[in-house]
Amino acid sequence: PVLAEVPQIKESKEDETVQLVDQTESFGKDALHFLRSALLVKEERVFVFTSANPAEGKTFIVHNLGVYLARKGARVLVVGTDFRDLRLKNRLKLEVGEESVENYLADKVSLKDLIHPSAEPRLFYLGSEKMMKNALEVLTSTKFQNLAREVSSQFDFVLFDSPPIKLF
Repeated sequence: PVLAEVPQIKESKEDETVQLVDQTESFGKDALHFLRSALLVKEERVFVFTSANPAEGKTFIVHNLGVYLARKGARVLVVGTDFRDLRLKNRLKLEVGEESVENYLADKVSLKDLIHPSAEPRLFYLGSEKMMKNALEVLTSTKFQNLAREVSSQFDFVLFDSPPIKLF
């Protein structure tokens, strides 16, 4: 079901930091408000955002919604599970380094090391440092599913930026 419709926003490739929440008045900011209201009605607090094809705006929405929810007082984790596209990490201007999903899956780091604070208070990131070609294998692994369950109990909202479904 559609929870809210966000109008198309033109974003330049040079500036991937557009924030709907920073605009004083816009249809995009209104859409975030409606989407937040729809999420609050649900009993779930974990949501997967996907699209049919790449570049349809799911990462843009996950980032903007995460910031919006955090600014409204929620503790939010955005999870970059589109392992072939690291745009979410780049939008947050984070370097993950060794504390990455790939090293967690290889038993090189612990779960507590995976969660990175962003510059936005109450907004956190979990994801990969580099592109991974085995996204489906990672997402369906028991270890990753346990990770997802564990982090969902630590945050008010967990927003997964997933790969486009037509790729799989």
